[in-house]
Amino acid sequence: MLMTASSLRYLPSTLSLMCMLSNVPNDFFAKAKAGFRDAETHFRRLLQTENDPDVFTVQGLLLQREHPTGTYALRYFDKAIEAARALSPNTPYQPASGQPTPREPRWFYEPSCHHHRGLILLQQNRTNEALASFEIAALELDLIDSYVELAKLLPREVPERGTCLLKAAQAGNFEACWLYALHWADKAADPALSKKDRVHASNMAWEWARVQPEAGKRQELESQVGGKTLGV
Repeated sequence: MLMTASSLRYLPSTLSLMCMLSNVPNDFFAKAKAGFRDAETHFRRLLQTENDPDVFTVQGLLLQREHPTGTYALRYFDKAIEAARALSPNTPYQPASGQPTPREPRWFYEPSCHHHRGLILLQQNRTNEALASFEIAALELDLIDSYVELAKLLPREVPERGTCLLKAAQAGNFEACWLYALHWADKAADPALSKKDRVHASNMAWEWARVQPEAGKRQELESQVGGKTLGV
């Protein structure tokens, strides 16, 4: 259906197909790309003629796959943000600050744009800019994977870190479950807390550690939790 709609020059279908192509496993990428040739031709034409943030975002996702350094992809993610400014003069784009109110995306692929932009900025050691991108994707656009990345950049002592990890863990992100288990294990090891609070933290750490579905990883995590909660 997507192929047919794309052949009729239906933009959302073309973008969906190209986004799917950006996620194809490496072993099948060349074969898949050949099957997407017509959609790719349409997409290339859109890149040349449209000032569309979704088109720029999908191009960024494709380039991020082809060029791991992310330099080329970052340009298109930035172009997407700039295009959104031009299309929405009454609601200019602003970085998240304080406690932003959850909102609808300004363009369909906006969450992916900010998340992947954040990953590239982090790779380039531009930590503050990456943090701002993850704040938008997580706190404003409610993207689960961005809650994890945001939590990893926040200091361990700030309450927002635990809130972000809980949000992602409850949504089934196993990396968040791992980090949240260690978050509670660190609390259990804190001598400044009361014995009651440390026991509660230890119980929470073990509970979240057991969520890990892979036996090997679960054993590794339980070993870390056990080391931190020893004697609690």
